[in-house]
Amino acid sequence: MTTRLKADAYPYKVYRCSDFNLAIQVTRRMLSWVNHGLNFSHEKSDGIYSNFIDAYPNCHPVEGGRNQLEHAKKDFDVIFYRYISMASHPNQPFMVSDAQNEGARCSEAIAMAYNIETLLCADAVHSLDTINANWVTDKTTISPEVIEYKFSPHSNYWAYFQRANNPDEYQPYGKLPENAVKDGHYPCSLSAWNYERYPSIEEFVQQYPFLLPLDSKIVSSWALMIYMQNTPGLWQDMGELIVPEICYPLADLEVEERKKEWKDYVVQLFQKRDLFQHSFKENLEQAEQLEKFQYSPTKRNASNLNKRIRPLSVDLGQFLQDSSMEVIVSDSSREVMTPEEEENIFAASTQSIMFSRAIKYTSPKKKVVASDKVTLQSNSSSCRKLFF
Repeated sequence: MTTRLKADAYPYKVYRCSDFNLAIQVTRRMLSWVNHGLNFSHEKSDGIYSNFIDAYPNCHPVEGGRNQLEHAKKDFDVIFYRYISMASHPNQPFMVSDAQNEGARCSEAIAMAYNIETLLCADAVHSLDTINANWVTDKTTISPEVIEYKFSPHSNYWAYFQRANNPDEYQPYGKLPENAVKDGHYPCSLSAWNYERYPSIEEFVQQYPFLLPLDSKIVSSWALMIYMQNTPGLWQDMGELIVPEICYPLADLEVEERKKEWKDYVVQLFQKRDLFQHSFKENLEQAEQLEKFQYSPTKRNASNLNKRIRPLSVDLGQFLQDSSMEVIVSDSSREVMTPEEEENIFAASTQSIMFSRAIKYTSPKKKVVASDKVTLQSNSSSCRKLFF
């Protein structure tokens, strides 16, 4: 539900994600964040966000929302690595501790959750268990030289690396005190990327259909509304939310009759809340009973301990047939699964509107095991095998 919160001329607008499966997964992830105590970030809201939306032309009464949206879209390629890190964490997007407790704003949490779930549905990110790490972050004490040696990352990563370790990331709008280097040698986001499935992160960012390809730290509810209006195939306009105004003058509350009326009103609010919660749980149970959720094939050569079962809304059969690019199947994949078996799995996947613009990727060929000397000379091509 998005709105400008400025005047009656801009009422509450309600939008619904067209991909039901993805929306349910996002809802569950956000509920998990709430249960684990994800805080509201006053630092981001007061130190950056308020200054950003009040700056001209972002505050323009007509074009302001569009300008805010363009800013949030512009940096997506650079800050994309942030979502890789978050997708590898099991419960929390931020490291929660007594010394340092980061948080999010409302619009930020929505954009984060959708981008994280999209990465998980695409099986683009490994979990912490898979890479044998306690945490993943680019705010790390590991030197840039080590990262360059192991991954030879794109220039976009270095731009993000500098921003992630700099409190002045969003100058001139403000500073972020939580942009401090983490204690410990945690692996960077590149360690969690599934290079075997998607060899190029930059191609993935450019070509994969994200529902909210926005910089979550500065995205506003107004910008979200503009974006959802411009993408009717991905977001359904449910109309306006009309909230009836009820006035209870303080002087009248002293009268016993008014006190009873007020108590009845409060009881009614709690009854409506309970009814909504009950209806929401019933919808979830019904969706599961109707087998709304489809699961992606298990990762090749993965142990049962590290298997990640994720919902997959995309019809991968159509996904491959619509593409004009040649598919290169590695020798190892042929040993595990025949093309007929893969086609059957693809056909069983559910159709999703969010993947209507998807393209296929070329899988890398299986590499021959080389000596240490050869490995050091060709570290840029084998970086996907070297994790922290």
